[in-house]
Amino acid sequence: MKLTRYDTPIDIANNLATYLPKKIKRVLEPSVGKGELIEAVLSQINNDILEKVVCIDIDSIILNFFESRFKDIL
Repeated sequence: MKLTRYDTPIDIANNLATYLPKKIKRVLEPSVGKGELIEAVLSQINNDILEKVVCIDIDSIILNFFESRFKDIL
């Protein structure tokens, strides 16, 4: 069975992230894709409080892309 990816558009990710509380300790992103939503989330929250970020994806190729994109941040 072939699964289809639907990446979160950047403008929607940024809009969603504005509704988050600023003091988040943990983030779980169960379908991280290229990381647009996690990037928006990290830009909106207080990173001094952040303890853990867990990002998951079933596509190993896109997960490798995500890991290289965010290697200095996460």
